[in-house]
Amino acid sequence: MNISNIIGKFIIKNIYFVALAIILITIIGSVWYIKINSAPVIGYYSVKLGNITGSLNEPGVVVAENKADISFQEGGQIKHVYVSEGQKVSAGTLLADLDTQSLQNNVDQSKAALAAAQAKLSELQMGATPQQIAVSEAALKSAQQALANVYANVPSTINDAYAKANDAVRNQLSQFFSSPESYFPLLTFNVTDPQVLNNIQILRVSASANLNAWKAEIASSTNLSSNSDLDAMLANANQHLSVIQNLMNEAVTAVNDEAGLSASTQAAYKTLAATGLNETNAAIAEINAIQQSIASSKAAVNQAQAALNLTTASSTQQQIEAQQAVVNQAQAALASAQVMLNNASLIAPFSGTIQNLTAQVGEVVSAGMPILSIVNNGGLKIQAYVSEYDVEKIKIGDQANVTLDAFGVNTIFPAIVTTIDSAETNVNGTPSYLVTLHFINEEPQIKDGMTGNVHIIFSEAQNVVVVPTFLVLNNGNEYFVLLKTSSGVKPEPVQLGLSGSDGMTEIVSGLNPGDEILDF
Repeated sequence: MNISNIIGKFIIKNIYFVALAIILITIIGSVWYIKINSAPVIGYYSVKLGNITGSLNEPGVVVAENKADISFQEGGQIKHVYVSEGQKVSAGTLLADLDTQSLQNNVDQSKAALAAAQAKLSELQMGATPQQIAVSEAALKSAQQALANVYANVPSTINDAYAKANDAVRNQLSQFFSSPESYFPLLTFNVTDPQVLNNIQILRVSASANLNAWKAEIASSTNLSSNSDLDAMLANANQHLSVIQNLMNEAVTAVNDEAGLSASTQAAYKTLAATGLNETNAAIAEINAIQQSIASSKAAVNQAQAALNLTTASSTQQQIEAQQAVVNQAQAALASAQVMLNNASLIAPFSGTIQNLTAQVGEVVSAGMPILSIVNNGGLKIQAYVSEYDVEKIKIGDQANVTLDAFGVNTIFPAIVTTIDSAETNVNGTPSYLVTLHFINEEPQIKDGMTGNVHIIFSEAQNVVVVPTFLVLNNGNEYFVLLKTSSGVKPEPVQLGLSGSDGMTEIVSGLNPGDEILDF
């Protein structure tokens, strides 16, 4: 294919890459200048699968260390101590742990809350099933029937309350008055307080009037069926009983204030007054109880109706989004609970010897309180400064290969990242962070002050699409390669993954194994 045709098609297809075309022309022109009599040959790179490792290479220095104080990140009661003073341990050894019952409960509760939130979200997204609607309808019918059953007992309850009140007034107090049903009932014994005498005689007249009115209401209510009418009858019953109760209380007062009765007669009258008062109070309690039952049954009906309305209502997008937020919050709570549970186990960050062991089973410790120290077996570590651009790529626990100048590049000492300083240090005008690594194995041949290279591996990918990094072009924040097609070369957008230290870059999307891209 003629080079001028390739460039022409490229410019026509994508005007945004005219600048790239100019660069290619310049490069090719330079080649022509060097090889005047030779036609330029454009090569292609065949895309393939490979392995890629994300890593950093930084110069490092071996330094001596005294010890690392070890503490729990969460407070609690120590349940186990697995090591003893002077014991040698390897990296990853379980040193001690806390009682995790409450922490495990938090994790279990968080899992349950998340499951409930996800189930609710699924219901909102799918809508109610016929079975769910049927259950809600049955619950409403059951609540309505329970309310009807309560109202069905209202007439008999009122009749019973009336009977008790009538007996209290007209039977228990029958000996207290002469002409009790007249407009001027007279008390049959003397009392010392004239106000008591006046009160009880007036109340006796009111009691008869209320009992007569109440009986008429009951007689006229045989055909009543509405709940509101029954509610009104209960309210009226309370008003009638209030008058009767006042009479009974005044009767008790009058007996206690009497003058001239024999002791036996006074005792008999006290019994009658107390009996009448008890009957009246019992009637009031009956009316109050059935009113409370009606109120609670109505509340149950309203709740069942609301549940049915919610079940049959279609979920709005706003409801679904709100429930999704609840799910997200439950997921975060579970993650937090799991971290706290994980922090209840104390793991050796590197190999070493246990010293200053103070931890005891049953002891309550605070977060950050040292309970033991680990001294590195070799007494040495290696430190390197990592730029602020690269430090975010690594984390504690990353593996590393260390080569030391004294032993050559073919001798590799495995190490692990143990600390990353949170404060920056200015190194040759560049903000950097001190990263400390410990050798995984005991290395007695390593000496303090040796220099070398630290190869930190922060990510790896196996059997992925890879291409040479220099063949990936960019236009601002967009990346592309020049893909060979049947009609020529075209810019193909790609999404990048890991960038390896070997000059290769992972292609997440945009290319497949066997594709050919322009190699220049």
